[in-house]
Amino acid sequence: MTELVLSISRSLGLETTRSETLSRAAVLGAILITLQILDGVLTGYGMSFFGTDMEGNVLLRTLMNAIGVIPALLLVKSIAIAVIIVLVSLSAQVKWLPLAMKGVIGLYVIAAIIPWSLILASHIW
Repeated sequence: MTELVLSISRSLGLETTRSETLSRAAVLGAILITLQILDGVLTGYGMSFFGTDMEGNVLLRTLMNAIGVIPALLLVKSIAIAVIIVLVSLSAQVKWLPLAMKGVIGLYVIAAIIPWSLILASHIW
């Protein structure tokens, strides 16, 4: 059965090599890293206008209050970027990771980037 599925995948051009999977995951990783940086910048601006009470993540808000907004964002975003790099490196072995990374990209845009952009845009204009 496995050979049949592989044969069909090959004939349809659906089979990908390890390097193709890593290349696609690297692009997804680059998008996620870009979103992390953008979210950090938007969050930093938001905190400068509204204070840490505006931060929805309780753990991040607590960390911001303890060590400062910028150090907290640098720490949390650095950890997130390190995790993304690990996920990209594992993506050739864990086949569902690229799909999960796509889901996280969508979730991040909807739950972090768009809300902060709208909030800051309404404050500026």
